[in-house]
Amino acid sequence: LFALSFVPHANAQPLPEGAHQIQLAYVDSGNARINTIAENGLRSLGLVLTTRTTIEPAMPKKVNPAVDDLGYYPVLYWQVMPNLGNITEKGAQSLRRYVDNGGVILLDGLSDLGPATNAMKLVLNQILPFPLRALDGNHVLNRTYYLLEGKTPGRNDGTLRIDTAHRLPRVLTANNDWAGAWAYDDNGNAMRAVTPGGEQQRDIAFRFGVNVVMYALLGDYKADQLHVDTLLKKLEDVR
Repeated sequence: LFALSFVPHANAQPLPEGAHQIQLAYVDSGNARINTIAENGLRSLGLVLTTRTTIEPAMPKKVNPAVDDLGYYPVLYWQVMPNLGNITEKGAQSLRRYVDNGGVILLDGLSDLGPATNAMKLVLNQILPFPLRALDGNHVLNRTYYLLEGKTPGRNDGTLRIDTAHRLPRVLTANNDWAGAWAYDDNGNAMRAVTPGGEQQRDIAFRFGVNVVMYALLGDYKADQLHVDTLLKKLEDVR
């Protein structure tokens, strides 16, 4: 379980708002427009989780990996910008420590600014230098809640790759703009069009997001058939 992987530091800072609830987070991109899409996307995903599952996330949190303790967040959405100037060496170390301790990074190389091809190469070669492979249809991520059959689209529908350095992959990456597919404004209007599959693709994007959160929280219990009561007891012990 994710919650068991993180031990508070002796000199830990006060708990952030939402720390006693499941809370999703996104890396501050340094771009107000991109941050708005990420915020609304994770907020909309949270509403879907609340409606369709027993998970009721707190409002999403914008984080700076160099400053904030990432251990409170089971999923960290990082939409990589063409300019990586906002990620320091301290931030890079924090991101590596986060995945090594059980956090899941959803690494996205596509945004309103277009594909961040060169920046993604830098991230995957230097910041998160883990070997990757394409997600196959047998991976537990395909069935943590919905049966995805390898479908992991966002606003775009590119191939999802997962890291092979950890027993359970902790880096999930594609150029899909998941936040763009998830984001709805305060009036209930989709903020970005989804192509080529339209609203059906958007629904699959939400299903993928739900599976990612369940995967981050419960790991491979679907594969091992662990008893749900045992999982709940462990969660209670952490509180």
